[in-house]
Amino acid sequence: MLVVTGSGSFHETVLQLSYLLELLRQSPAAAETEFSVVTRSNTYTGNDRDAPRQPPSIFWTGFTHVRDITRPPATLWVNAGRLQTSEYPQRLEVTVREERRSCAVDQLERTRRRDDDDFLLYHCSP
Repeated sequence: MLVVTGSGSFHETVLQLSYLLELLRQSPAAAETEFSVVTRSNTYTGNDRDAPRQPPSIFWTGFTHVRDITRPPATLWVNAGRLQTSEYPQRLEVTVREERRSCAVDQLERTRRRDDDDFLLYHCSP
């Protein structure tokens, strides 16, 4: 499993790392989980809901630079922060040791209402 999350500040990074620590504490799958924090803003946004909305392209550009994945994920969870479900692509690619893997959004996830801090589920090709 690969978890990629967006952060616009130190505070958001700490929050995302706390999710990871809880995952490690609760889940037997945690030992097989890789985690990456990607910038989602060119300014310090903090948890300020009134901060100007940043272009989604900042996160997606950062996502394409995630390279230190050690094994191909079967599952990809993505949270770009403050994006609407429609702003997530139907398909994503992850790079594992210079090999690209395609991941498709779970169709049940596509129709689910998301909160700002929800993750969107993708399934990756073997």
